[in-house]
Amino acid sequence: MCLAYSLCSLFLRVKKHLAGQKFREDEEVKNGVTMRLRVQAVEFCHIVIQKLIPGLKECLGKGGDYIEK
Repeated sequence: MCLAYSLCSLFLRVKKHLAGQKFREDEEVKNGVTMRLRVQAVEFCHIVIQKLIPGLKECLGKGGDYIEK
């Protein structure tokens, strides 16, 4: 269920980004979707990395010991 929600959310953002644009060729649509997915992938990776940093700092501060939530 989580994966389905994530995919739905992903494609809704692509749809919103492309809304109102006019495309003459299928290739233009493909390029628009591809570019938006690449941007979203970069944004997603940035968010994930930012969420990992505090835990990594805590782990390093404890000499690499396991951290409990």
